[in-house]
Amino acid sequence: MFEMDKEQFGKFVLELRKEKGLTQKELADRLYVSDKTVSKWECGKGMPDISMLVPLGELLGVSVTELLECKRHQPDALLNVEQVESVVQKVLHVSEEEVKMRYLRKKNRMIFYVVALAIAGLEIGFAYNLKWKMDTFWMCGLTFVLLAAVFGAWFTFGAKEKLPAYYDEYKVDSFSDGFFRMNIPGVHFNNRNWPHMIKAGWIWSVAVLTACPVACFLFDALVANGILLFLGIGMPIFIISLFVPFYVAGVKYK
Repeated sequence: MFEMDKEQFGKFVLELRKEKGLTQKELADRLYVSDKTVSKWECGKGMPDISMLVPLGELLGVSVTELLECKRHQPDALLNVEQVESVVQKVLHVSEEEVKMRYLRKKNRMIFYVVALAIAGLEIGFAYNLKWKMDTFWMCGLTFVLLAAVFGAWFTFGAKEKLPAYYDEYKVDSFSDGFFRMNIPGVHFNNRNWPHMIKAGWIWSVAVLTACPVACFLFDALVANGILLFLGIGMPIFIISLFVPFYVAGVKYK
């Protein structure tokens, strides 16, 4: 079984990056990833996704084969059977690493989402024990919490990790998956910005789940006509905040 030597791969990427006179941030910006991600590659703590191998090789001036072999080849050199087998096995290994990383990300998101649901439930129970006016809660807080819970469940369990290839080939400014639909002016969905948009939406859901019951309770308890003020301020903020994270992530990593 052939496996990628992450430390060797990291040293090779570091060497090539310095040859090109690029900083970690400059390389990261061109690949639409964070400089921390590039740092992990170079420190041998992670591997790029398979989809990153071609653009990474092009930026560093080497072929994907050279990238996986962690060494330069002569321009006219031909690979023998064993070398081809080695490259194929390394590609498969990178694919397995990618699957593992996706599983860990989804697992972590699931844990935090469940914790956020539990916190929201405790906050609602606390407000109920304080004899808080439940009509106020039902009118605003519970509606927001339920929406955040539904969106959070989709971002945690239902969202696709990768978009179909035509999203990368054409400028597609809308996305549809079951009940979930998005159309953001000025944002073209693709596999560069999509993972960041999913992450932004998940963070938004968890934040709303944990903060909304407290905010609604404080408005109602401390502010005269708190329900009217909350609806007047909270509703627009809720709607705007739903799209702003998507827009920022979509534009930044386009």
